[in-house]
Amino acid sequence: MINTSSTRPSRLLSSILRRPRSLALALALAPPGAATLTPGLLASTVIIPPPGGIAYNQGLSLGANDTGSMSGAVGQWSWQDPAIADAGVPGGGWGHTSHWIAVTLAEPAVLTLSLERNHAVPLLPSGFYPTGNYFPAFTIWRNWDTDAAPTDFYDPEMQGKAGNYHVYPNTGNVAWAEDLSYLDHHRNNGTETSVTASWLLPAGNYTLAVGGLAPAADGASRQGYLASFSTNAVPEPGSAALTALAGLALLGRRRSRA
Repeated sequence: MINTSSTRPSRLLSSILRRPRSLALALALAPPGAATLTPGLLASTVIIPPPGGIAYNQGLSLGANDTGSMSGAVGQWSWQDPAIADAGVPGGGWGHTSHWIAVTLAEPAVLTLSLERNHAVPLLPSGFYPTGNYFPAFTIWRNWDTDAAPTDFYDPEMQGKAGNYHVYPNTGNVAWAEDLSYLDHHRNNGTETSVTASWLLPAGNYTLAVGGLAPAADGASRQGYLASFSTNAVPEPGSAALTALAGLALLGRRRSRA
């Protein structure tokens, strides 16, 4: 589920979505700054040629001084599972139980992400996902990856499924998603129930994998989360410096409610 609001209209990523005409018309007629809600992107609406590419769960486009949020349920060990990390999988992230978020910045900005527990994620047929064992963790990369995985990573078992290769390295580049360029990550220390990070970024496309790194399993595999995004405009000459550097500057990181 996505919420967006801004001083200008926030936009869902039209370049990675195929929408029915009625939905496209409804979005076009929405007043500036109005909240836009969606239950999440279905695999069939994301341009990801099988058998590879990232099956983005949700996407958000932000200008300067924008805000947006999205929620869902991820595995308590989705960002890193000690069992597969110990087995030699770099980083030990599960591609199918993490959530993949596509973000585009329309202009250079300070992007801030806050990731926390969310007690209001519906669990069908009734109730809500638990949160007591959600300890947020994430990775951010530059670019999107929406093409097929290299031939060396073809996995017959994944064909026709979500699209993500089964595992991913959470602290570096992803071999099966060769278009991504690693920027940063946060590894939960086992006590943090919310984390916040900010980056100074040029305009462009970014990919985030959000998941969990619980200190121990509690029997409930999926946990509810809320990801909140905000941007602040980069004052001159910051924009020119960003263009010249074409890189990433990590501004700071705050952790709270441990």
